[in-house]
Amino acid sequence: MINSPKEITDKSLLEQLKPGIVIRTEVQFPDGQKGVKRLIILTKSNINSVLMIATTSKHIKRKYYEKDNIQLTSNQEKVFEKYTSIQLTRVFEKTTSELQNAYNQHRLNILGEISKELLYKIFEIIASSEVIEEKYKIRIKEENK
Repeated sequence: MINSPKEITDKSLLEQLKPGIVIRTEVQFPDGQKGVKRLIILTKSNINSVLMIATTSKHIKRKYYEKDNIQLTSNQEKVFEKYTSIQLTRVFEKTTSELQNAYNQHRLNILGEISKELLYKIFEIIASSEVIEEKYKIRIKEENK
């Protein structure tokens, strides 16, 4: 059986969504608001859902929550041309069908990939985080051994 172009696109998207890839798409925050964010993919077994963390170029001053964030200067990583804070206080989980729909509707862009060193640093901080849910910490650790 021949796959339709949409199925091929969906399959190739999932193959591209691997740990360290940076995408831009819309997310919904716990308070119900929505916004377009740059997200870093954390998982490689993305059959049902994908785990990601958000980044921001806005300087947010929250003493406790900011302690685990990683601050990058402009162009320290090729993908981030502005000062960027990698927000390691919450993991976003999106179903693969949500991401595929966003991609097919041109509401998801793949921007590039972060360095392996930065990715490993993110994994280390997540593993010892006091605020990230345990189920996410376990899945991220298992998929990135």
